[in-house]
Amino acid sequence: MKLSVFLDHLLRAAEQTGLPLADVIARAQQEGLHAVECDLAALEQETIRRTLRETNMAVSGIYTSFDFRLKGYEKGVKRLLDRAAEMNAGCVMPLPGLLREGEDLEATRRVMADGVSRVCELAKAYGLQVVLEDFGSPRAPFGPLQGLSWFLEQVPALGCALDSGNFRIHAQDALAAWGLTGEPAFAGTGTHIFTHVEWHMTGYVLRVRGRGPEDFVWARGEALASLAVP
Repeated sequence: MKLSVFLDHLLRAAEQTGLPLADVIARAQQEGLHAVECDLAALEQETIRRTLRETNMAVSGIYTSFDFRLKGYEKGVKRLLDRAAEMNAGCVMPLPGLLREGEDLEATRRVMADGVSRVCELAKAYGLQVVLEDFGSPRAPFGPLQGLSWFLEQVPALGCALDSGNFRIHAQDALAAWGLTGEPAFAGTGTHIFTHVEWHMTGYVLRVRGRGPEDFVWARGEALASLAVP
């Protein structure tokens, strides 16, 4: 399993400390961060791409915004996918924009869903996963849990990247996004000795509603080495 950090955070750290980006990345790697989530605009800079390659910093995902109301957006989609393939990114996130004042929600999110679906179609040739997250803005039709669920239903090929902090903005329960309901139930205590350290553990149970084994991705240890968790 790889832990990732926003590239923007590393760029700001370099700016604030006066250190080269490569040195900031080295410090992040010492802290166990071995991948970055990148804005496409930042990756347009060759110096940044070269630094990521030279420091062996993986790119877990690339995100950028689109206005699927406009014609010709596929040119930007191709730029996103080409860059993701070049950087061996794990996924791409085409943010479909925000609802404008006076716009009809149903009509607008239909256009957005069609655009995201087209991105998924184009991404197949690259072997890339397309994802959306529960965006924090109240004007994002894909932001609240219900809105994100709607997009996932409309675009079967779309994946989901959950940002648990954003659920607080909408006063929603992050556990509900995983189909987890109810209060954690006490399951018992136990003791485990590992590397000469005695660990005292307390277990809890969460009940799962409306999900079966096929709804989860079960990964063995070797597979976790290639996954990034922001």
